Amino acid sequence: MGLNIQTFLFLLLVPFAAPAKVTCQTSACHQEMGKGPFVHGPMKSQGCTVCHPTTGQNKGPGQHPGLVKMGGKETNKTCYLCHEEFEHQFRNSKSVHKAIPEKSCTSCHNPHQSQNKFLLSASGDFALCLKCHENKADFKQSKHHMIKDMKRGCLSCHEPHASKNQKLFKKDRIVGLCLDCHDKEVTATDQRKIGSILSWNGLPANLQHEPVAKGECFKCHDIHGSTQTGLLQKKYDLNAHPQKGASSSSELCFQCHKTDLQDKPRVLNETQFRNGETNLHHLHLMGTSKNRNCSACHTPHGSEQGALIKGNFQYLGWSIPLIYKKNSQGGSCATACHKKMEYSREKAVINETDP
Repeated sequence: MGLNIQTFLFLLLVPFAAPAKVTCQTSACHQEMGKGPFVHGPMKSQGCTVCHPTTGQNKGPGQHPGLVKMGGKETNKTCYLCHEEFEHQFRNSKSVHKAIPEKSCTSCHNPHQSQNKFLLSASGDFALCLKCHENKADFKQSKHHMIKDMKRGCLSCHEPHASKNQKLFKKDRIVGLCLDCHDKEVTATDQRKIGSILSWNGLPANLQHEPVAKGECFKCHDIHGSTQTGLLQKKYDLNAHPQKGASSSSELCFQCHKTDLQDKPRVLNETQFRNGETNLHHLHLMGTSKNRNCSACHTPHGSEQGALIKGNFQYLGWSIPLIYKKNSQGGSCATACHKKMEYSREKAVINETDP
């Protein structure tokens, strides 16, 4: 039966459908590729050879075409073909995430597809980081930083790729980084209230604790986790009156300060807080029936009075004023515990004592 003119023209004008191009994903080998919620750009365009250069030599029937083997450096160079801004960043940074030069970008990113944004190989910044840093971060301690519960996890403090600051920190001074959260009251995971630590931030450096003035909060705090309250590295008892002779109640302080500061009744240069040769630290901490610890009189961050002396201290529910005045040879102190008492390093002051 012959064709009518309409059928003939239709067949003449409409091109025949070309056979489907066989690609890595349409073949029987890699059909699972490019099916995730987040797919790498080259995968979307079925351009596998953008990232996987081939030798041009087929190994034989039914075998994979020859691929150029790539180590970590070669893999990163391939990533930089499109993501050149990161190569520039790595060259001009003080600290670079070790996983990148020692392994490759694929340590954290899946190069094909992922269930997670940015092709991350694990969900959430915290879960991803702990794949490598589980032993270092120490979040399993009884007290741990709230990083796990923060919106951005580890990226609240660290850059993921590179930084101009040490340890991939987002800011050059750790104290500034801490104040991103601790400039206001924070509720801990155990519902404990952590007060703002902003009050001392505007003080001159000579009125701040030296680690604070240098921005080295990590000198006293374990940033990730600790067995101590406040993420402190060692024991620091907030109880004003510890057991007699309990020097370990201020273990934290003696990481930097010598124990002679409290142990010796008579001193010459071991402490500035002395009346003649009488060690007033020893007297307060160990030398009376009412022993105290460092936190009874000192604040760990900074004080307008100098010498880190508190403006007041808590005792049996009372807030007790503590008035301290410093001079070139010593100073004076007055509290509800005793009337004004003076001291001098040059010549011992004889103070009138209560009857």
